[in-house]
Amino acid sequence: MIKVEKEFKGKGEVSGINFSQVKREGLWCLYKRSDGYYEVVKLQERQAGIAYFSGVKVEFKERESYPTGESWSLNGHGACIRSLEKANAIFKQRVNG
Repeated sequence: MIKVEKEFKGKGEVSGINFSQVKREGLWCLYKRSDGYYEVVKLQERQAGIAYFSGVKVEFKERESYPTGESWSLNGHGACIRSLEKANAIFKQRVNG
């Protein structure tokens, strides 16, 4: 299983924002963003597979992925918070279910 990086640069709607993992338990992570916000997210597990792009075969290994912003409201997989204290409380609540 390929793990999500502890530090990475955002893409798409969060392009230009740097992310640094503060802590992790299982699939739940707390990341600090370079714009002053914190994100509590549940990583997604992706199965290995094959896809074709413009006729080119691409093989994917089993991996974790950071959830898209769209999946947050649909599945409760994320929260974006300005306060570290509040982010820690949400993280603890999500981990303990």
